[in-house]
Amino acid sequence: LFANQQDLTRPTLEKIAGQREQMEARINALIGRASDRAVPTPGLDEARPLPRSLDALIEQAREHRPMLRELRRKLRMEELNHRMLRTEFWPEFSVTLGYRFGRENMGGGPRDAHFWSVGIGVKLPVWSIGKTRASLLEADALIAAEAHGLRAAEREVERQIRTARDALLRLDRRL
Repeated sequence: LFANQQDLTRPTLEKIAGQREQMEARINALIGRASDRAVPTPGLDEARPLPRSLDALIEQAREHRPMLRELRRKLRMEELNHRMLRTEFWPEFSVTLGYRFGRENMGGGPRDAHFWSVGIGVKLPVWSIGKTRASLLEADALIAAEAHGLRAAEREVERQIRTARDALLRLDRRL
């Protein structure tokens, strides 16, 4: 009878071992280690406090999560675009300086002539103000959308961390 119970539990234990290998490979992939490295397991009789506070874990995820970094980069790009659009309201100033050398035929025959020119220009954005205002409104909307997307992604990451931490605490209590 005892041998039959072992025969019945062996496939279950093998299945659990296979699941453990899959989970170790997934954990290693999530933290950027080779998938064949063993995940260290603490002994059953030792206390296993979380290595960091919840706030520290959330802050580390905000700094190092590639998705959040990309969203912050997009937000910065939209803010820079907005700043650049604001310069379209400014007048443009230009200064030109020119020199030309040539021969001239004036009364007493050909002679060398030096020609200098100086110019100053001011371009006022009178005709493009409406278009620039519309572009600024669009840029404001894009900034708001990117900021909203970033906040939503940060809340989702925070939720995932809290869920994982709670699961670890529950497992810790079971052991």
